[in-house]
Amino acid sequence: MGIAGSDVSKQAADMILLDDNFASIVTGVEEGRLIFDNLKKSIAYTLTSNIPEITPFLLFILADVPLPLGTVTILCIDLGESRVSSFLITESQDSSIYLDNRSHRVKTPSLTSTTDHTESKDFLPFFFSNYFDDTDIMRRRTLFLLPGTDMVPAISYAYEEAESDIMKRRPRDPIHDKLVNERMISGSYGQVGMIEAAAAFFTYFVIMAENGFRPSKLLGIRRYWDSKAINDLEDSYGQEWTYADRKVLEYTCHTAFFVSIVVVQWADLIIRKTRRISIIHHKMNNWMLNFGLFFETALACFLAYMPGTDVALRMYPLKINWWIPALPFSVVIIIYDECRRYILRHNPGGWVESETYF
Repeated sequence: MGIAGSDVSKQAADMILLDDNFASIVTGVEEGRLIFDNLKKSIAYTLTSNIPEITPFLLFILADVPLPLGTVTILCIDLGESRVSSFLITESQDSSIYLDNRSHRVKTPSLTSTTDHTESKDFLPFFFSNYFDDTDIMRRRTLFLLPGTDMVPAISYAYEEAESDIMKRRPRDPIHDKLVNERMISGSYGQVGMIEAAAAFFTYFVIMAENGFRPSKLLGIRRYWDSKAINDLEDSYGQEWTYADRKVLEYTCHTAFFVSIVVVQWADLIIRKTRRISIIHHKMNNWMLNFGLFFETALACFLAYMPGTDVALRMYPLKINWWIPALPFSVVIIIYDECRRYILRHNPGGWVESETYF
């Protein structure tokens, strides 16, 4: 008891009721479940984009195609995520939970950052010094990269309201129910992540084909594509491409690949709002999340169309219709996850729940 209890009993207690009201325990349990839920949602969201970011390099190595996605554009998505994780995760030196029924919130003793700034400072100069030739260009690009497109959307889950069934769930097993488990990794990497990768690659091949390079022509072309000595490389229709023109097309594909990831991340952001309840019933009442959708889109437009980003970031303006190829995949992600949650609700304890409910 926070009021009637002695100092010794408070130090030995696992839980302290500030108002001596046992009803506050229910509020504390609900808040604890909400925090755990929202952390899971944020982590699942940020994990998903890793697949469409790594698969271009695998295809680049294995199939010898021109690089579909540049390292700069990856940083435009990811650089904010480590800061997001640090913002959302709270670390306490004491396991006690302080409850106040008047505020209906859990009060934690401390909030500390988990970002290793030393490691970040060591990595970034190494990366940029190997990627860029000009130090001044490096500095300008670093300034552009500070806000990642996933930063605000990932933070927005901290403002997500509890699902309607949150107090109907069985208690969490602290031994087996981990914050990140194999089902989350499978869903983020093996399911939604693969759909996102397919969307981005589809956009890449559409743009290449529109400019004369069919997919079959791209296989094994990398050593000719990247050779500065070759200025008469023929496409599928016999048109000759100089090295400079090829690089402009490649960097345009980098931008389109990046924009496609943003488009499918719209769907990923929406489906992570709930773990079991339908989005239709839960609704889009989290205005921070709604702003996150606008923010990542606006930032993608800024990076793609702002004058000077072609020099500073090697990101070139896109035709409006090049935003469209990824949209059907975004719809597929939403429909797929709505169907998955429908099965979860109507067949509890079944195979789908045991394999996909994280």
